[in-house]
Amino acid sequence: MRPPAAAVGELPPLTEAEAGRLVAGAAASAGSVRRYQAVLGVRGEAPEGRFSGRMLVVFERPEDGSDPAAVAALRMEAFAPVGGSRWTLVARPGRVDAVVPPERVFAVGQRLAEFTDRVLGVAVSLEEVAALLVGTGVPLRAEPTARPAEEGGAVRLGRGEILWWDLAADGRPLRRVAASGYGAAYPDDWKREGRQVPRRMEVYSSDVRAELTVEELRVNAELHPEAFDLRVPERFQRVSVRDLTRAMRRSPPPRGR
Repeated sequence: MRPPAAAVGELPPLTEAEAGRLVAGAAASAGSVRRYQAVLGVRGEAPEGRFSGRMLVVFERPEDGSDPAAVAALRMEAFAPVGGSRWTLVARPGRVDAVVPPERVFAVGQRLAEFTDRVLGVAVSLEEVAALLVGTGVPLRAEPTARPAEEGGAVRLGRGEILWWDLAADGRPLRRVAASGYGAAYPDDWKREGRQVPRRMEVYSSDVRAELTVEELRVNAELHPEAFDLRVPERFQRVSVRDLTRAMRRSPPPRGR
């Protein structure tokens, strides 16, 4: 999946050393975001039509900090238009728990992408959700295989992703990313404005295009002790991931813009 050429612009070519430095710098910056909590305004288009809503996203990284892209735990919660929760999920490596209060059902899975693919239209992992929010688009580590891409100002990673930098700007912010199942764009000048993470993100896949706008944000602040607790009320029925994600999509339907 590749952004249109007009959106990338004319950028100078990179050397091998410059490509490595850009990726290493972005990985270090992303890894410095140890804890993240935000309320996001979401709007976009899917095959079912236009949608909008609000969502809480919270994540924290492992304490040892050995992997700057790793995520220890993630919470995502979609708010209902009239208050309360449409659905909530808590994900850790190897396990995802999700509940849909209006439908009185819950499910347990192994991979976050099982849920996000059907509910959000973008199959993303724990690390990919965090990467999208901190401004790298894809998880970054010390990438020995990062090399200049064919396009100027772009880096190709060993897994095939392409990242485009705005080399003319102070702080050299990442502008666009093309991954195997999704793409991302960062239209604001968040680094030049001295912010640690972006406040606007665009995400797109073959099924959906969505714009995320940060409404409330806390970076590296202490999280609530129960941020990653998910209690299933009594008499809620356990269903399959497929049945639960159907319930998540219909309870209630997205609001038109």
